[in-house]
Amino acid sequence: LEVAASRNDLAVLYTELGRHAAAEQLFSQALETRQRLLGHKHPEVAVTLDGLAALRNRQHGLEGAEALLPEVVAIQRSVFDDTHPQVGQALHNLAGILVQQGKLEEAEELYREVLDKMPGVLGEEHRDEAMRRDEAHEAAVVVDHRRVE
Repeated sequence: LEVAASRNDLAVLYTELGRHAAAEQLFSQALETRQRLLGHKHPEVAVTLDGLAALRNRQHGLEGAEALLPEVVAIQRSVFDDTHPQVGQALHNLAGILVQQGKLEEAEELYREVLDKMPGVLGEEHRDEAMRRDEAHEAAVVVDHRRVE
């Protein structure tokens, strides 16, 4: 499992460096190992899928990421309570992709879900909470503006 973790971490670094082919190969290897050893519904599998989604977003655009992120959310929800930060982060990531695709009503619903459940976990003043509130507010404003048009 340490090898899978190292592959995943190196893949994240390669994604940031723009070495996408190498990152994809490492994510795939880490994913295969983690699924084989931990099962398909383990949080570490979700971490690798989330990294792969970020990579595919950079490589192939939003559809590449959107295809993987619902699985990340499902895994996190199957393992953790809905108030767990891992669930909130997965929902937040999916909402961000939906905003970029113009699917604002769906994104707003996810952002609101995060806001309803997460403040009690991290605290109202936590920087991640402030960021989530700002993004949810922006999505809601755009949705309201479109409804008026």
